[in-house]
Amino acid sequence: QVNGWYTGNFKSNAGDFNVTEGFVEAVLPLMNQGSLGTADFNAAVRLTDYSTSGTVTTWKAGVTWNPIDDVRVRGMLSRDIRAPNISELYIAGATQAVDVIDPQNGNGVFRITQVTDGNLNLSPERADTLGIGVVLQPEFLPGFQASVDYYDIDLNGAITSLSVNEIAARCAGGESELCSFITRNSSNIITEIRRVPINVANLRVRGIDFDLTYRLALDTLFDGAVGDLRLLFRANRALEYAFTNNGVTNDAVGENGGPQANPSIPKWQTYSQIAYDYSRFGLALTMRTVSAGEYDVTWESGVDIDNNTIKGATYFDLGGSYQLSGADDGGAELYFKIDNLLDKDPPVAALNFSSGIQTNTALYDVLGRTYRVGMRLRY
Repeated sequence: QVNGWYTGNFKSNAGDFNVTEGFVEAVLPLMNQGSLGTADFNAAVRLTDYSTSGTVTTWKAGVTWNPIDDVRVRGMLSRDIRAPNISELYIAGATQAVDVIDPQNGNGVFRITQVTDGNLNLSPERADTLGIGVVLQPEFLPGFQASVDYYDIDLNGAITSLSVNEIAARCAGGESELCSFITRNSSNIITEIRRVPINVANLRVRGIDFDLTYRLALDTLFDGAVGDLRLLFRANRALEYAFTNNGVTNDAVGENGGPQANPSIPKWQTYSQIAYDYSRFGLALTMRTVSAGEYDVTWESGVDIDNNTIKGATYFDLGGSYQLSGADDGGAELYFKIDNLLDKDPPVAALNFSSGIQTNTALYDVLGRTYRVGMRLRY
């Protein structure tokens, strides 16, 4: 109970902000020589003014180079931002009775009021991003395209909400800006702590994206065959997802996590599809995979937990469509979709209370086999 009440009415909530921005963008040819290929330089800059957090400048600069017609190399540097959203700025808030350890009172445990609300003093998150990739479109294999891209994102001033114990401990450790969220009585006992979003954390994200597509006319393989075969493969390999808070860094790569995991970063996630198209008919079989991982990468099996592993999953989906009339005049299309065709159950990942779903719903299918049938009308 808080102030004698078990629960209370919802608080009214309102807020807004204004954004004014302008940008310029240009693409300039760098080279157009037969022996060295062609190259372009592309750049942009944007000036944005937020009524709540002031003015920020973002930019990008990149180069694309085609040494030969079959190969394109690309690279990009950019400064990116994410402004605080309406909820982070203006959420009406809630109160809750919780216990907190107070280092300034002999690490005693005190029952306090936790107040959760928004923070109008937030600044936009800022990130420096590097992307390098190569695209292959070989002339000897018409209809085929493949790309591999490496990305490296270094984000500063990430918006997060600390726990009441983190606020109390870091205030006692000398972070005076956090002490402003703590209210004490005349006996120097904590009575209230405000948990608000703050710009306090850093995040480093690295990984590799793979994308392969191939379209093949079947009559090139078999005389008299009709229709086209489409192949698609997409994958992501997470290399780093390191969250730094108060000088402590945790890398979440390989953490499939339980139901409350935030974030969930498997090492591998893939999406594959084989499809057949002929005239007005189309059919596609899709495979989605999540690699096996750990409940928490900071734990050790047999020491911190009996079994820290969580199985991966492979899901198959089947879909099809039939165009009843020509697309040029609008027309109608019938379609169906069966998700989780083999009705695969999700792996168990325990929750710390019994009323929730005991798996990670962000990664795994919890509905089982589902069916959809419909019609699309175009005018």
